[in-house]
Amino acid sequence: MESRHGCRFSSGVLAFLSVAVPSTFIAIPLYIRHKVYSEARSAVVSSDFRVIDDHMSTTWCQGVRLEMNTTFNAYLLRHAPRFENTIRTYRTTKQFRSKISVSSCARYDAAKVIIVKGKRVMNSCIQPGYQNSDEADSAQSSDEDDEFSSWSSSEEATDELKCMRTLLNRTLTQSISCTKDTWLPKDIITFTTSETDYYYIVFSSMNPLVKQNAIFANLQLHKVVYDVKNFITKCFNVTRCSFPFSFASDEHIVLEVPDRSLWIADIVLSKCEPRTVLYFPFYVAIPISILIFAFRGNKKM
Repeated sequence: MESRHGCRFSSGVLAFLSVAVPSTFIAIPLYIRHKVYSEARSAVVSSDFRVIDDHMSTTWCQGVRLEMNTTFNAYLLRHAPRFENTIRTYRTTKQFRSKISVSSCARYDAAKVIIVKGKRVMNSCIQPGYQNSDEADSAQSSDEDDEFSSWSSSEEATDELKCMRTLLNRTLTQSISCTKDTWLPKDIITFTTSETDYYYIVFSSMNPLVKQNAIFANLQLHKVVYDVKNFITKCFNVTRCSFPFSFASDEHIVLEVPDRSLWIADIVLSKCEPRTVLYFPFYVAIPISILIFAFRGNKKM
């Protein structure tokens, strides 16, 4: 009896392994290729310098393919990029160690400007203050475009805008001369970003007696950029580009978006080109494992 139970148990385990092992050899490369190193999408704006490293590996990727609707420059570097000693001035709102200056004015009182860091803080601290879905849609568009947002919120929503995690929360100086043609900055705010992230500069008006307040602002960014002079190879003024990776190297790719007059976000697609030599053993192991378990099964019979 013991021998029979032992035989049944061994047969059951063998049957399970004959399915599980080949399935594992199929699942592992599929998961790595289509999940771990799947196509990545990143939002970029005018004058952005971005290290392309999402879903990338010089071990599992033999190269990377970049694609964008507008033109860009890209550089393949032998090591992780360093920052230049020089500073460039742009009219955008994000980069590590960047210095941002905001000059603004408001025609009527009770206008405010707040600055928050990160999409999660933006959504949790700002979005509850919108009056209607149209304003929320407008804010979401600004979120995707990496621009500053402005809206009017009701008196009841004032408390909604008080977030403990804001980088800055300031009331704007009222000025009757704050109009489209004649406005002069009454409030000048300058701060330095602490790390790479999305930074949102949000203007709001809390005056219940004014249906629409006029708020004008000028944003200037003094940006620290990457040093890409010692590149291995580069793509210049293209919409598509491919780079090869040396196996298990420290190579990095830096993407540069040319300075443009419009603050319109674009999406850069980056896709890992799989290093097929690493996937080959998994595919070879599938039929071999099937044959091994089939042979052992026949032998026990």
